[in-house]
Amino acid sequence: MVSSGQKRLKKNIFFCCTKNFLLTFVTINLKSIMRATIITTEGDKRQVEINSFVSARNLICNEGYSSPIEIIYLEDGEMLLIDEEGKNKNLSMNSIATEMAHNSESIYPSDYVCGDVIFIDNMNEFDDLPYEL
Repeated sequence: MVSSGQKRLKKNIFFCCTKNFLLTFVTINLKSIMRATIITTEGDKRQVEINSFVSARNLICNEGYSSPIEIIYLEDGEMLLIDEEGKNKNLSMNSIATEMAHNSESIYPSDYVCGDVIFIDNMNEFDDLPYEL
């Protein structure tokens, strides 16, 4: 809630002003944690909490060495976060994630997903997370 003397600049940044003097900038992280689902190559699913882009990457991209995330956009604001180098790391195929990507025509019919993935059911909620803490 913004009280008198405060103005909202963006979703999570406020400034306070008294007698036209800028006193301070304060960053308030309004949405710092979101729930997502890890889908393993064995077909197991479990809920996890993610508080930043880096924390999501650390959950799925540290097999062997740290690598970048690749985002596969599905339908209705859903997406999969996968290890971009999963095939180069010789990770196992993820049948569930591959089927999800094929069903939404997000990857070529001959393509497949390797390694554990994070399923995000609300792209906007993920976009609101900071890059790192």
